[in-house]
Amino acid sequence: MERQPIRELQGYLRLLSEEYSRIPQLKRDGIFGPLTTEAVQEFQRQFEMEATGIVDFATWDQIFRAYQIADLRRNPAHYRLVFPIPNQTFGPGDRGSEIVFIQTMLNDLSEVFDNIDPVRLLGIYDETTEKNIREIQKLSRLPETGFVDADTWNALLNTYAAYRSGR
Repeated sequence: MERQPIRELQGYLRLLSEEYSRIPQLKRDGIFGPLTTEAVQEFQRQFEMEATGIVDFATWDQIFRAYQIADLRRNPAHYRLVFPIPNQTFGPGDRGSEIVFIQTMLNDLSEVFDNIDPVRLLGIYDETTEKNIREIQKLSRLPETGFVDADTWNALLNTYAAYRSGR
């Protein structure tokens, strides 16, 4: 197996080990040895997957999604640079990784804002997500549409970045 994808996997797991203490810290050596297998198994246990230590498509996708969320929490300003898809909005019924990012930020903000409700990280733009987006729009003096466009995305990221820097 090529070393670069293994290094990438090890980098993702290394960052995740900072949030999930049971995941062993790895060196990015490109070798899928016993410690990498152990880290994958622990990740799978943490995310309620069968702990095989094998990185199939489902495991890779879950590791990458968890990594992106951890990276968002560490460096929200990085995600402020570009709206995911120019000239698009996200709203009720939409699905995908962008919705997971929106829900992650809303969920974390629910810890400090009484008018933001916790939301499940399902990647589906549901009623709670829409209600919370309206609250962010109200707070940011934007039209309260319940849809996420570039202005709402930036308002959400700015609010989230301020929250993360104050922690």
